[in-house]
Amino acid sequence: MWFTGSEAGHGQRGYITDLSGAKPRALTPEGQVGSLSPDGAYFLSTMPAGKGLLYPIAGGKPQEVPIAAGEQIAPMLGHGDTE
Repeated sequence: MWFTGSEAGHGQRGYITDLSGAKPRALTPEGQVGSLSPDGAYFLSTMPAGKGLLYPIAGGKPQEVPIAAGEQIAPMLGHGDTE
C-alpha cells in the first residue's frame, strides 16, 4: 500500500508499507509526491520543467523520465490515496 504523508515539521513525501503493520518506508524525498505505476513496480513523482522521477518500489536509485509539456499525471485512487 502506498500513501502520501508527512511527519510533524516536515514536507509531504511518498511512502509505502505492507498490511502486516510494518513501519512505512519513505519512497521520495520531502516535497515530492506522486502516484504508483499501474504494475505496482514504480512510484512516479513529477518535477518542474517537464521531468519525472520513477522510484523503484523494490529500492534503488530513481530514474529520470521526460513528461510532455502540459501533461498531468493523475493519482491512481484506490492504491493508498485517500483524496
